[in-house]
Amino acid sequence: MTLNLFLNQDKARAFHQTGYLLVDFLAEDEVNALTELYASLESGVSMGFIASMFSQHTGYRQTVDNAIKTRFAAALATLFKPHRCLAGAFLEKRPVPECGVVPLHQDWTFVDETQFQSLNVWCALEDVDEHNGCLWLLPGSHLFPTHPRAPFGPAPWIGAFGAELEGAMRPMVMKKGQALIFGHAMWHASKLNHGQTSRLAASCSIVPQAAPLFHYCHDRQAQSDIHWVFERYQVDEEFFSGYQVGAPVAGVYPSQRILVDVPVPTAEHRQVLVEKVHQAQYVASASDGS
Repeated sequence: MTLNLFLNQDKARAFHQTGYLLVDFLAEDEVNALTELYASLESGVSMGFIASMFSQHTGYRQTVDNAIKTRFAAALATLFKPHRCLAGAFLEKRPVPECGVVPLHQDWTFVDETQFQSLNVWCALEDVDEHNGCLWLLPGSHLFPTHPRAPFGPAPWIGAFGAELEGAMRPMVMKKGQALIFGHAMWHASKLNHGQTSRLAASCSIVPQAAPLFHYCHDRQAQSDIHWVFERYQVDEEFFSGYQVGAPVAGVYPSQRILVDVPVPTAEHRQVLVEKVHQAQYVASASDGS
C-alpha cells in the first residue's frame, strides 16, 4: 500500500479511482507573475514543444525551478500532507503545424512506488482544450503494473497496447489557474496546438517528505533479451534542476545497478489493462456528467 499524499480523503479516493484530479489552484496574479517570468527568460530551446528541463542552461533551469516552487507553495500546502516539491518547469507548446506532438508516455520514476506516492502537478497558465494542445490522459492506466522509468527508457506496455487504447484517452480541458494532478505512472500525451498563440503551463513533481529520491538511467548497451539494466541514483531535491537530461550523473550520488525482468506483453495483460481503463472511464464519466 503506497503512502497517500492528499490531505482530503475524498480527493484521495477520487484520485485513486481515475488516476487524476482537477483543482482550482493559482490566483490570477500568480498566473500572471509566472507568465511574465517565462517571457523574460531565454531557455535556448527551439522546438515545437519546449520543456524548460531540457534547456542546457543550468542557471535558467534553477531560476524556473525556484520560481515555480515559490508560486506553487501556498496552493500545494492546502492539498497535500508534508511533501517536497521538485523539478519545477515551464511547458510551452507552440502553434507549429509540423511538430509539437508529445507521444503517449509515462513520467520518470522519482520514488519507490511500492511504498510512496509521487505526483505531477500541471498548472494551466491559460485556458487549454483540444484545440490548443491540452493534455490527454488514459484513466486507469495508473493501476497497471509498471517498472523503473528513465529518460529515454523502454516502454513495452505502451508499445504493445497504446495504439489500441488511444480512443479511450480523455482530453483535460482546463481554465487558466487550474491544476491537473496525476501520478507519474499515468499514461499521457498531448497533440498539436492548432491555436494562434503558444500554450503555456507550469508543472512540478510532489513526493512525500520522508521518501528517498531516486533517478534511473537506462543502460541500453548492457541489457539482454531477459533483463533491462538500470543505474539507480539516490539524489537530492537540487538534482532535478541541476541535471542536464541525458548527461552522466555526477559521482557524488550513490548508485546501485538494478536488473529488471523484461516484461512480455500478453493477451492476459491486455485484458487486465482494458478492464482497469473501462472502469476508470466509467467513474470519470459519471463524475463529470458525460
